[in-house]
Amino acid sequence: MGGGPAEARPASPAAGVTPIEVRSRPPKKVATRIVDCDVTSMKAPKQGPMIVRATCPKDAQIHKGHRGYLLDPKTDEPLRDGPVVVTRVKEGQIEGTTTLKRPVKATKLRLHVRR
Repeated sequence: MGGGPAEARPASPAAGVTPIEVRSRPPKKVATRIVDCDVTSMKAPKQGPMIVRATCPKDAQIHKGHRGYLLDPKTDEPLRDGPVVVTRVKEGQIEGTTTLKRPVKATKLRLHVRR
């Protein structure tokens, strides 16, 4: 009775075939520095996300798409619902959007930028 389904199966790992050992290194951490920007205005449009404008140091090398967060002025801790995504950069002035519905009294915007 040759050619049946029992003969068509591949050999199992227990039958002498050793599995391939895969090792990976942990990912390297990217060197970043913290850049604090001064919030100049927050405007909530009728529709869409709230717009945050801030002034940053000119040597900060901030680009569109960087993410940061608003800081609570009393404790310097990040606001829970205050993440900001940079949408425009022009000569030390940045503009970003956040998920907050109303303006808050935050005066600082903290960004983590690659060195």
